[in-house]
Amino acid sequence: EYLNDIHISADESVPEGQGPIGISIRTNTPYWCQDYLNEPRLALWIERGKKSGWASSAALPLSQNGKVIGVLVVYNSQVHAFD
Repeated sequence: EYLNDIHISADESVPEGQGPIGISIRTNTPYWCQDYLNEPRLALWIERGKKSGWASSAALPLSQNGKVIGVLVVYNSQVHAFD
């Protein structure tokens, strides 16, 4: 249900590109969100996260030949789940 009609972008000029996935794609670095429901960058997705019971997330870029080709996102129901 979380993915139904979700809009995510790598374009930093649009709000949908300001979240962890967009940042991870642009920078080719992981983005750790230790307090999902209180992260300002996730404003567009907080309600979806609440429904899913998420409290933290990790966006990990997947690269091939130095270019990001995707992002693996892992969620957890506990705040500060990743270290």
